[in-house]
Amino acid sequence: YGSFEAALAAADNGDTIELLAGTYTLPEITKAVNLKGTGEVIIDGNIMYNVAATATDAGESITVEGLTIQGSNPSDNAPGLCWSRQGVLDGYILNVKDCTFEGWKYGVGVNSGATKCKLNVENSTFDSVWCAVSVKTTTNELGTFDATTTEDCFAIQTFDTVSEDKVNSYYDSYESYEAGEPTWDAIADPGEVPSNWEAKMGNTYGSLQ
Repeated sequence: YGSFEAALAAADNGDTIELLAGTYTLPEITKAVNLKGTGEVIIDGNIMYNVAATATDAGESITVEGLTIQGSNPSDNAPGLCWSRQGVLDGYILNVKDCTFEGWKYGVGVNSGATKCKLNVENSTFDSVWCAVSVKTTTNELGTFDATTTEDCFAIQTFDTVSEDKVNSYYDSYESYEAGEPTWDAIADPGEVPSNWEAKMGNTYGSLQ
């Protein structure tokens, strides 16, 4: 195909789009397709899945593999790879393999547009990323997290949108936020958590700030 857009238009859910070595800026992805890089493939900007699709069997998956996903504005809340912005993506296993994320506030996000999905991150690197993985765990789950993060990077954030019980979790600490209270109550042993890892509620998604 002459362009990614042409390949996406011709693809069906479950197909794999192979990207040859080069630098790409991708449009919003509206199908449950796999992405596979061959050679040195750089994605300039984020990969945004906006897919309304339901898995037809328990093992159905979407895999993003072999890509370097580069951001230019780490203060932007948009993840480097996001499932699913508005469409309801239901019941998929979401795999990230052999990928590198550079210069993002969030590396991978599984947010309110996904439900009953399971995220697996394998052999991937997060460099100059504030939080590697953020998952809405009231409706999704985190399976495997096999990744390398830089020292100043949070590994995992989970969140929900229930106003009475907003939660965040990262590394071996777990903190809960009660609506109306200005601070978090740390449950983990304070000796396990660096003092600069304090988090506060910023919006209904419970984003770490």
